[in-house]
Amino acid sequence: MDRLSQYCLERRSRLFSKFFKLKPEKQQQIINAALKVFSRENYKQASTDEIVIEAGISKGALFHYFRSKKDLYLFLYDYVTKTLTDEYFSAVDLSERDILLRLQQMCLLKLSLLKKHADMMNFTLKAFFEEDVEVKDIINQKNKEILLKGYSNLLSNIDTSKLREDVDAQMALNIIRWTFEGYANKEQAALGHQPMDEELFGKWISEMNGYIEIIRKCLYKGGNEP
Repeated sequence: MDRLSQYCLERRSRLFSKFFKLKPEKQQQIINAALKVFSRENYKQASTDEIVIEAGISKGALFHYFRSKKDLYLFLYDYVTKTLTDEYFSAVDLSERDILLRLQQMCLLKLSLLKKHADMMNFTLKAFFEEDVEVKDIINQKNKEILLKGYSNLLSNIDTSKLREDVDAQMALNIIRWTFEGYANKEQAALGHQPMDEELFGKWISEMNGYIEIIRKCLYKGGNEP
């Protein structure tokens, strides 16, 4: 729960000070309950009644810590995206300069996070496509900032010298990125809330290796050589 205290300091906000005065176990209990509900339902359909039942608190207590459902949702979004991006960025090996291997690594990390933090990942996916006017614009702006900062760091210092000379490097990067992102998003949507086992993770790795070979043959120098 140290992450929550750190988050509070970084935001320099008193908005959730009452929540942060709770014992760490109680904080996590409320977060887990909200995650469970918001990861399954969109913003409008998610019920605060269900959240308080899951958390084992009264509705009055919930709105004592968070002024509104909107405040709870946005707090949860900031907490979840910070947790995931911190873990994600710290795990990426930026010394791997091969464009194909760097992006494969990023895709595998996303799928690993899905295995470790299923509710968090499903919540961010739902938030990404959220249409409720009460939170849509705020979430879209937060997403843009995260993606802009993330890709500028993750796609820096990439070696494109292995690409064929007649291939535009930026277009190649886009093709590779869209392939892996699309694959990860497809598998996440298909998995939903089902548990993930090692067999499924192994299947993902095998399928990604197949995509890598196709991309290498099409875009890399000597890609068709045995």
